[in-house]
Amino acid sequence: MASTDSEEEGWVSAPEELPSDDDPHTHYKGIHREEKEKEKEKEKEKEAEEVSAKLEELETQNGSVRPPLLRVYDEPSHTADAFVPPPRALPPSEDSLQPSCSDEPGRSLVVRNLDTGEEIEMDFSAESSVPAPSDAGMEGEGMLVKNLDTGERFHISEVDKHVERPTDVMFLTLRERLKHTDEWEEPPAAGSSSGEKDKKKGKEKEGKKHRHLFSGRRGSDKSEEKEKGREKGKEKEEEEEEESERAVKVHSHKKQVKEFSGIGLVQELAFHRGAVWVMKFSHDGRHLATAGQDAVVRVWKVSSTSDTAQDTTSSSRAIFDPTPLRQFKGHKADILDVAWSKSNFLLSSSFDKTVRLWHISRDEMIASFQHSDFVTAVEFHPVNDEFFLSGSLDEKLRIWNIPENRVIASVDTHGLVTAACFSPDGKQTISGSYNGKCKFYHTEGLRFLTQIEVRSTRGKNAKGKKITGMVWSPASTGDARRLLITTNDSRIRLYTREKSMQCKYYGLENLYSQIRASFSEDGQYLVCGSEDHRVYLWNTVNPHVPSSLSLKGQRKDHNESYECFTAHATIVTVAIFGPCSLARPPPADRDGRPGHVIVTAGYS
Repeated sequence: MASTDSEEEGWVSAPEELPSDDDPHTHYKGIHREEKEKEKEKEKEKEAEEVSAKLEELETQNGSVRPPLLRVYDEPSHTADAFVPPPRALPPSEDSLQPSCSDEPGRSLVVRNLDTGEEIEMDFSAESSVPAPSDAGMEGEGMLVKNLDTGERFHISEVDKHVERPTDVMFLTLRERLKHTDEWEEPPAAGSSSGEKDKKKGKEKEGKKHRHLFSGRRGSDKSEEKEKGREKGKEKEEEEEEESERAVKVHSHKKQVKEFSGIGLVQELAFHRGAVWVMKFSHDGRHLATAGQDAVVRVWKVSSTSDTAQDTTSSSRAIFDPTPLRQFKGHKADILDVAWSKSNFLLSSSFDKTVRLWHISRDEMIASFQHSDFVTAVEFHPVNDEFFLSGSLDEKLRIWNIPENRVIASVDTHGLVTAACFSPDGKQTISGSYNGKCKFYHTEGLRFLTQIEVRSTRGKNAKGKKITGMVWSPASTGDARRLLITTNDSRIRLYTREKSMQCKYYGLENLYSQIRASFSEDGQYLVCGSEDHRVYLWNTVNPHVPSSLSLKGQRKDHNESYECFTAHATIVTVAIFGPCSLARPPPADRDGRPGHVIVTAGYS
């Protein structure tokens, strides 16, 4: 949450009379008036400082007021000891933290929940102060919060009970269109799906406690740090503390070996306003495109890839330049998808019912392609980038000719299109719909070929859920390329080219968001964001890492063996692997395993 900018009421001053040279008091009146204005300015500054102090107090209790939007994590091929902490991220902008103070004796602060757009008024006045609940531990202190949408007042300690979790823009749109039909099904309430996870975590923690007793290991990490401090001295201890601020704790589930234990946060970028819905690297790996709620496409340049690949000792570990290379403005609503061509052209699709064409060499839009409804998916043809595919909520799939700016083929899919892509050779076109149906067409003429039902055969997920993303495994996997499909039943499914399901991946929470999974560049790993603020990682092909697949009683087509870490304080809307060339330090470690870079995004 972040405070909104203060708005001063407009006013027009009456014209002052010109001073007369004959009036000896005019000069002194002016001085007196200036002194009064200075006193008023000092009072306002004092009030602003008090509000800032309150804001800092809240920040220390609940984390940062406005968390950075894009985060870059580095998993080097060597152990975590080689990790060098980067410079601290830039603080939130002054505009986003500007308090709104009234001139009345009681002070108030208006803050806006940037996840939901909800505005809340915090009242610091003594008159409105109320005792906090007994369990809050704030007797004698009180601060009322007012929901400006409903008029309801409640204590600051009860904010979490009254503030809703952030909602995906696609979810809101589909709910509005389908809430009166049989197709709509309300997802479970927040936290209901994670109850079982919490119980399992409790049992795991209890089991770890007993293992420490039998193994002779100490349960407290603090005691180990103290011992190291005694041995290596104060300076070494301070270095470890500074390093731990950027280190990331990785949890594993049903895995005997951690593959991502050396992950550390290396960079934070905070330029977007609101949620980021999509991020994609260019084909050459030198640029990253990000877009979302603020309707701006930003292109980030990788900072000298060749130099960073060789530099293993530099204290500056920034992956991207600190400011965007390009900021493409023109869309009037949320941007839902972007696509790169091999020649660095960029397509963006939006809720403003358009697809727009850009190039990184210029700021101006090149072309616009009008649709009759929201455009949810877009992709260049893999062989001839003069054509592109678009999917829309008008239930149609279209293939466009870019030079002629016209549709050369279209088909009614009989379902809201929420994802779309070409096959690797461009001969087939695939659409994913709201009801979980994945349909295949011949690209030439968009003639129907076949379809698969992306759902479970029984149980609560027997009814198809929204397909949020579809992506093919990278070219490095050769002829065995497979289609990865993410759905709103918190499942990720891997299909062969023969349309048979090869494996289903568990662990993440994805009930209503437009979250999509993707491959690493070598095709060995999957990564996906989650509604529980984490990033999840699965191993797909490495036979040397023991996993749940080798345990007795486990199905070979189910993979519950994963690693995860907390990436943001809100929903992780996007998580992708960077090119292998960005890993520090490349190439491979002593086990032959390269490092990885993971870029994540959430709400701001």
